[in-house]
Amino acid sequence: MGRNRVTTAALTRLLNSAAEPIYVLDDELTIVFCNRACLDWLGSAAEGLLGRRCAYHSSPDSTGPDAVAARLCPPASAMAGRQATATVSCSRGDGHATHRRARFLPLQGTDDTVDMLALVAILDREDAEGPLDGSDVSTPSVHEAESPELHEQIRAFRRQAAGRYRADRLLGTSPAVRKARRQIELAAAGHGSVLLVGPPGSGRQHTAAAIHYGSGGSTSGSLIPLACSVLGPELIRSTLSALASGHSLGEAAGNSALLLNEVDELSHELQEELVALLVDRPFPLRLIATAGRPLEPLVRQAGYCEELAAALGTITIELPALCDRREDIPLLAQAF
Repeated sequence: MGRNRVTTAALTRLLNSAAEPIYVLDDELTIVFCNRACLDWLGSAAEGLLGRRCAYHSSPDSTGPDAVAARLCPPASAMAGRQATATVSCSRGDGHATHRRARFLPLQGTDDTVDMLALVAILDREDAEGPLDGSDVSTPSVHEAESPELHEQIRAFRRQAAGRYRADRLLGTSPAVRKARRQIELAAAGHGSVLLVGPPGSGRQHTAAAIHYGSGGSTSGSLIPLACSVLGPELIRSTLSALASGHSLGEAAGNSALLLNEVDELSHELQEELVALLVDRPFPLRLIATAGRPLEPLVRQAGYCEELAAALGTITIELPALCDRREDIPLLAQAF
């Protein structure tokens, strides 16, 4: 027993003296060891990590030690007992994420009948950036039920998209989605009004949040949603009047935005009132609006207020329907 303790202590000292971050998983993919370099890289995220199992997923919503462990999960080939490389990530409390390439070395038993005993992960010393759209990862058949390649493609996209302008859920590599992402970047870089047009499920509200928080970063104020198709006219009037005064938000008004949802459903009466509140005099908040239909045809065909349509759509972004981006279906199915 004494000899085993000395051997274990010596091995621990040896691993802790390594400059490369190293962590070890047992045969159940539970994290059983992290050396000092790995703990330094993880920072505060390392708290509570030992004893956590690396559950393989690419969800952006999980938090805490389980989310940290998921970002350190090895690829399927390593789980099957083969040497492999993959990018692992660490997201710290300040929202900043770093990524490193890792080599996964399986430790097999001496007997061929013995399964993998452990998995050693050795990380690069320096942080690295992954591809934006997973262009270096091959896309497998749509018939695969659980694809590690698709998981890695999703992670690679989120690593850069979430850090730049938070449109990390607008997944896809189709031309229509690439165009929408470029437009979102431009909208996030400015402060003009934005109109997001797309069918239900196209991500209009999430895109609005990506533009708002991407433009202001840590100084972004509130994003105030107003459901034009649900709320009654009186409530819409009173809310807009309070926001137009600027007093309800105080100093945060200059960095806040008003999100008008379903503006194509506004009555003609409310359209005229919005022109008076939003156009005829300075409005303290940035305007972001969503619509299920483009407003220009409504101006010509249904008498929609042309002045309001022009004020809301300084920048118009059309979010594609799923039928216009069928090549993205395998990626979306894997993410969901």
